[in-house]
Parts: sequence; structure tokens; C-alpha cells
Amino acid sequence: MQERSLDSLIDLFEQQRLPESEWTHRAHLRVALYYLRRLEPDMALALIRELIQQLNLAHEVLTTPQRGYHETRTRVWLAILLHGIESAKTDEMLLSEYSGVDIVTDYYGQELLESWEARIGWREPDKAALPIDPGPWCEITPELITLQEVQ
Repeated sequence: MQERSLDSLIDLFEQQRLPESEWTHRAHLRVALYYLRRLEPDMALALIRELIQQLNLAHEVLTTPQRGYHETRTRVWLAILLHGIESAKTDEMLLSEYSGVDIVTDYYGQELLESWEARIGWREPDKAALPIDPGPWCEITPELITLQEVQ
């Protein structure tokens, strides 16, 4: 399948009409790069957080301990991508470097990363320091839509 244009991807993402089958790791990265290049990191985080949850709801994917939106992962990826942007890497360079990998585990142990606390809020890395600290981008616990709230 041919990749959607960035304009089409963003349009469908913002309207919660992107098919679940197309909401891949690479699509996550493309969306993150789009907003990081246009907004301050804290604003990009807030918008991405909201839109991912809305898209997840459209796909009937709720935030549970095993699935759905993950605050810590989102911030880690934004920090990694922002570091790449600040290092003058192009989007294609960053997509080529990160589309096939999950470097979050370079910074987090499995137990912490899979915890409910890491899913619903920001947790500091327990293995290695990130190149940019995303903690200050939003110091309050975000409002997340979880299974408990829907029942």
C-alpha cells in the first residue's frame, strides 16, 4: 500500500477518520513531526494527546493498562524527534532512522514502561537520560479517557 500524503494523513487524523490499519508507528512519527515543526513542544504534546485519544475512541480503543494512549511513550518520542529536528535532521532522515524501531526501551525498563502510572502520566526514564527532558512540557497529569470513565 502506498503511503498517504502528509496533508491527507493530517486531515484524516484530525477528523478521526484515519483507518485503524493505517495508524502505524510510522504514521505516529509523521504526525508528531508535523506538529513539532509547527508548534511549541508543550502545545504539540497537548494537541497530539487529545487527537490520539479522539482517534482511539473512533476506533473503540480505550486507554486500559494494556492498550490505548500512553503518555510516557508519547513524550519520549516527541523528545527524540525534537532532538533530531534541533540537530537539523530532515523528516525523511528521522523517519528512516526511527520507523522500524522502538527506542523507548533504551530509556525504560519493561516494568516501568508497562505500568499504569507510565501510561497515564509522565514518568522519568529508569535506564538512561533522554536527550531532551519532556517532563516540563506539561507538569499536570493529563486528562485521559480510560475504561473506568466509560463504564
